[in-house]
Amino acid sequence: MLELQGISWMTRKIIAVATITLDIRHYRDDNAMEHIDIDQTLTGGISGTSERRILDWTMRSREDHIFGAVLGKSRRIKIEDIDEPYLKKDWSLDTIEHHAVQAYVESDTPKSKTTWTVTQVKFLANLP
Repeated sequence: MLELQGISWMTRKIIAVATITLDIRHYRDDNAMEHIDIDQTLTGGISGTSERRILDWTMRSREDHIFGAVLGKSRRIKIEDIDEPYLKKDWSLDTIEHHAVQAYVESDTPKSKTTWTVTQVKFLANLP
């Protein structure tokens, strides 16, 4: 998958042997908007990618040091509203009740010279 996204052979080999630690901060801002901030650290304390997701389904651009220029958006989604049938299966009752988090990311093709898309659907506990 990384090769299809234009990631170099050397970077793919480093990623394959590195341990990646995720520091995830999940919170609501002063306007009650849900956020997920993710900071990655590689083996040896090497800083990796940082992601700042706002769950409002607004497309935002950013420069990722591995994937290059990307566009992405995130939101809470009801399981029945997920478009891809294979992503609708086998969810727990608490996820169905509180909804999943959907993230959509695509290459910013004019800037990155690559073309790809990624859709993720995952459970993340609901904030009070």
